[in-house]
Amino acid sequence: MKEEKPVHRLPFYYSFAKFFSIIVVESVVILILAWTFPLETLGFLVKVLFPFLFFIALFLIMYFLVLEHEAVKLLRAERRLERANQDFKILLKSHDRIFRRLDSDPILKSGVAGLARLVPLRRAFLLVKGDDDSWQVVSRYHVTREDAETVTGFLLSGQGPDLRGAGPENDGRERLEDGVKERPAGWQQLQLVPILNKSGGRFGFFVVDSEHLVHKFEAVELLVKGVEGAIENALLHQRLKNLAIVDSLTNLYNHRYFHERLHEELNRAKRFSMPLTLMISDIDDFKQYVDINGHSMADRTLKEIGGLVKENLRAIDIVARYGGDEFSYLLPQTRAAGARVVAAKVKDACQAYEFTARAGHFHLTLSFGLAGCPDDGLDAEELLEKADRALFLAKSRGKNAICLWEEAGTSTASPGA
Repeated sequence: MKEEKPVHRLPFYYSFAKFFSIIVVESVVILILAWTFPLETLGFLVKVLFPFLFFIALFLIMYFLVLEHEAVKLLRAERRLERANQDFKILLKSHDRIFRRLDSDPILKSGVAGLARLVPLRRAFLLVKGDDDSWQVVSRYHVTREDAETVTGFLLSGQGPDLRGAGPENDGRERLEDGVKERPAGWQQLQLVPILNKSGGRFGFFVVDSEHLVHKFEAVELLVKGVEGAIENALLHQRLKNLAIVDSLTNLYNHRYFHERLHEELNRAKRFSMPLTLMISDIDDFKQYVDINGHSMADRTLKEIGGLVKENLRAIDIVARYGGDEFSYLLPQTRAAGARVVAAKVKDACQAYEFTARAGHFHLTLSFGLAGCPDDGLDAEELLEKADRALFLAKSRGKNAICLWEEAGTSTASPGA
């Protein structure tokens, strides 16, 4: 956003020149009179004419001062109108972009981008409260995720306005929180702009580093009000979408969504001639664990394993609960040899973890079967079958193992044996 030049008073030397010119004119008039008239007449003229000239000069000075003041007022009013017009155009553009979308990510990014165009910002990010009442950084502007999470922790520690307050807020200037006296390193002016739901409770914040926020409060308020409903609707849409594609126990993708992504990733891999590896893992002796510890503890263990799996995968990888105690994985742009390294990382993390059991702590292991595209097949069903056979071979080799299809293909063992 372009910085606006401040409107100053007219330069001092300009005003000085006006007043000096008036004095010079008066002096010249008096000199001309002194040269023209005799001393007797001059004395009379000075007594009568000089006060008259003095008052004329005073009047002219005051007149010029008033003109200067009015000119400055007009310039400032013109600048305010220009700024208001620019703000209005930004608001219209931002609202238009926001309300065209239902997905939360584009809406949140449009909201932060609109705020950045409206107010000069050093950095900003958007915090939204999740279903579990935790605060999540969902969109950023000129700030890293690590820095945003550091500032969030700083605010949650009670050193700034209370993020945890969810009661109704006043609708007005009170919604713009005061700057925090204590600030994280590198943040010069920390400001919070709350985002309210329909009942008036806070469900998000624009966290902004800018001293200009208070000067554009009305425009910022209009932008935030426009974003509030859109973000609330988008987050609701995202929750409903998650219910359809996420396994409620492990919080991983479900079987149906995994099949959709498998076909998508296979098509992409074939179109761009990129490798893709499919993995299936199974918890070793999990039935025995369930018989000893019960279904309730088994569900808790499945949830913990789901968390371990997600922590040890890359951002581009896809994992789902395939059914029961089986998990399925898609590793884009990865051949079987590279996928074996990822599988080993997940397997070692699970083996080292202490799960809760009735008899105390318990260790569980995973077995993996792998099949890759294009080396082992180009069809989804073919890859699933080959990964399943590789998993069976890993089990037959003593469990807690990783087996590739190229190894299983030479074996006479099969799931039906």
